[in-house]
Amino acid sequence: MHLPRLPGVLLSRPKLSVCVAAAALFVAGILSATLEAAPSRFGEDTTTTTAPTLHDGSGCTVEGVAVLMRALIRAWNAGNAGAVDRLFAPTPAFKWFSMGGPENRRGKDAEKRSTIRAFVRKRHRRHDRMTLVMVQGNVHFFVRRRADDYHPRNLIEGKGAAICRHPPSRFIAWST
Repeated sequence: MHLPRLPGVLLSRPKLSVCVAAAALFVAGILSATLEAAPSRFGEDTTTTTAPTLHDGSGCTVEGVAVLMRALIRAWNAGNAGAVDRLFAPTPAFKWFSMGGPENRRGKDAEKRSTIRAFVRKRHRRHDRMTLVMVQGNVHFFVRRRADDYHPRNLIEGKGAAICRHPPSRFIAWST
């Protein structure tokens, strides 16, 4: 499966892609801090509003997707197969959960929702861990991944989709 690339980002050059990802995180942090720290004038309404919903029909917000991604990474790293499983939508909404690397989940295997828990347990025995580097929208992300039998040199780009219209928010697709 080929994932679309970000315009102007060459993932074959690890230092360049890390710099671009770091610059994007830096700019996002400055914008976020600027908006949160903007002073209000006396008498102005300072009520906090909810984050805008993404315009993709999912009902998700950017922050909501980021929270969901962090929960998945935390559950994966802990080897909590039940928690990982619960972060995916039930059938028929579920589409796939795929990962490259050793013992990969691709094709028809990735579409079998019933095998998620066994896959998480198997990879946890190999000390498979991920670190979230960046997440954008619904859902484009970069992770670092390491395991006893897996040592990629570059950032790993991933794509997915979440639905948030009816709580709890869940992934319907996730792929690295």
